[in-house]
Amino acid sequence: MERTVTITRNEMFHEKTLPIYEGLLLVVGKNQIGKTAFLNMLKHGNAKISGIRTMFSFMIPQDENLKKEIIPDKQSYEDLLSELSGFCKEQAEKHVPSYEAFLNGGFDQSFSTQRYMMLRKLRAMNLENIAIVIDEPELFMHPLMKREMVALVKELQKKGACVVVATNDACVASDLLEDVQQVVRMDKKDGKALMTQIDISELTGKLQEFYHQDPYLLRRFSSHKHTDTTMEKMVNEYGRNFLSSVMKPRIFDVMFSNVMVLGEGSSESVFFDYLEQELHADWTREEHVHFMSCLGKSSMPFYFIFFGMLGIRTILMYDFDNDTNPVHVAYDKAFKAYEDAHPGMFAAFAMVPDLEHVLSIQPPYKLASMEKPVNVYQHSFVSDRIYEKAEEVLDVLHQLVLDLKKKGENVHE
Repeated sequence: MERTVTITRNEMFHEKTLPIYEGLLLVVGKNQIGKTAFLNMLKHGNAKISGIRTMFSFMIPQDENLKKEIIPDKQSYEDLLSELSGFCKEQAEKHVPSYEAFLNGGFDQSFSTQRYMMLRKLRAMNLENIAIVIDEPELFMHPLMKREMVALVKELQKKGACVVVATNDACVASDLLEDVQQVVRMDKKDGKALMTQIDISELTGKLQEFYHQDPYLLRRFSSHKHTDTTMEKMVNEYGRNFLSSVMKPRIFDVMFSNVMVLGEGSSESVFFDYLEQELHADWTREEHVHFMSCLGKSSMPFYFIFFGMLGIRTILMYDFDNDTNPVHVAYDKAFKAYEDAHPGMFAAFAMVPDLEHVLSIQPPYKLASMEKPVNVYQHSFVSDRIYEKAEEVLDVLHQLVLDLKKKGENVHE
């Protein structure tokens, strides 16, 4: 049963209705962006989940009545304790040795154990039409216990509960994530929190529109016949595979980015590592810039259209050193058109040959494989006197980030 969560008439949030796929809604975003406020809205009924009759809200500070509601007496507590095994039982006995300690436990090491035990107790209940809201399930947890918590949340979800989780933890987010559609990215727009979730059908439509601009774009995308029906099926299938296999491992970087910088392939991947680790790590952290390599020009639209739908500014780096190549010309034209259509959100940077040479990363001894350790290539920037060019590329990226910010502000005004 697909549920929806609805926010209406709130001074802190934009009005929004979001589907909850497979009974799980995963909310991520920067600190002070409104994740906990949203969960509190669910708790107090200001935001509503369709078809829910009971809600258990695991927030900070913990509602003391919730403990007695879920584990009402000493016997039920001791029965639960006997069910626990391994690491979790050891933690429970160490931090919550008695039922009285469980009821009176404060905001300390026992807090995470208490939450785990209460959630564990919910497994025995009829979870139909029940919502479970959890703020930062990773809080105060040992890494092994985090894994137990994630497994427990998945179990409750499969037993029929509708689970809403807000997290700042990359491991928790990636372990819970089954489908990018389950993730909501929270950010600010016009001074209010805006929750954004990907609609696969909308993504498919935008991709079709992009690739249909020019026959060379379609031809490079696939050798299949591009009727409307086959194209829709192909893009839809490719889109889902792309989101699960390519985006899932990096979804946390993406969701917390202000700007994503995309490169064409393996050369850029090494160069991006160099930028992040050595050349200007402070700048990338301060601006919340993350880098990602694509699989050539033909796959780049999947990335930047996806990012655009999430409200993430994107910079595209691509080579355009052959204006007689119709494929290069087609993509250059399409990228520039997309930039014009999305001011403040997208910038396309065509690498001229002398800058693109930086990304070849060929030291004097002619390293043939891009599988060499990153530090070998980092050394090549110095030994081959490419460092200045690397700085030049960084200056271009830095300026593009500033330009996107300025254009975005002008568009807003």
